[in-house]
Parts: sequence; C-alpha cells; structure tokens
Amino acid sequence: MIIPMVFRHFCGEDICRTADEVKAAFSKHSNGVDQFFISDISDKLYPYLSVLVNGKNAYIMVLFFCRN
Repeated sequence: MIIPMVFRHFCGEDICRTADEVKAAFSKHSNGVDQFFISDISDKLYPYLSVLVNGKNAYIMVLFFCRN
C-alpha cells in the first residue's frame, strides 16, 4: 500500500493506491504520448511531479513550493 496519489493525464484522472494501479495509469497514452501530473489526493497545487512521455522516452520534473 502506498499513499494515494492522483494521476491526471490526457485520458482522464486516476487515483492510485497500489503499485499495480500506478503501472496501469502510466500505461495510458494517446498514440504513445502523454503527460502526467501526479500529486497527493489533498488536491494541493504543490508539491507535484510532472512526467512527459513519448514512446520509451520520458522527461520528469519535480516542483516543490516552500513557505518561509
């Protein structure tokens, strides 16, 4: 069991609670291309992980927002 995460992507939105659900979410794409915005289920803007996928290539960006 993992912390529930929201995967928003071109094909919709998935809430993943297990490693198998994460794998299934990453398998969704439109013609081999997709963009995933991953965050916790609290629907806060930060932190989040962005994954751009094109075939077997991926670009990953992690964004954190720090308050002083």
